[in-house]
Amino acid sequence: MPGDSPAAGIPPTIRIATTLIWALVALMAVRTALSFTFVDQPAQTYVPTALGSLLLLGGLLALAALNVQRGVRWARWLAAMFASLAAFGGLLGLAAPTSVQFTLIGLVSAAVAVTVIVLLFSGPARAFFRRSGGRPTLR
Repeated sequence: MPGDSPAAGIPPTIRIATTLIWALVALMAVRTALSFTFVDQPAQTYVPTALGSLLLLGGLLALAALNVQRGVRWARWLAAMFASLAAFGGLLGLAAPTSVQFTLIGLVSAAVAVTVIVLLFSGPARAFFRRSGGRPTLR
């Protein structure tokens, strides 16, 4: 039966939030790739930071994305925490002189991150995480 699969119980808000968490990881990867392409000194000094944040923060966001759809509560909080950092970092980029590309990526990241947080704590998402009890619902 179509409605009997475990994935059928996942609310659309959780599916969208998961997709947007993956989008944040992708935006981090694009930002890191851009830092390699700029030849000016300030951008080159940013390369190790961008690479480190991609590996650490991007890796933790990916871990959260894999577990949010399963209803794992710590994954929701981990995603919200790093989405908050992404939103703050994206808006902080407006105060620092940088290229148009980095500013746009920062603004898009901030918008995506705020959307993730709103979706993860919406009514349907709260009910989903409450129902799952923090245990995986997918096998």
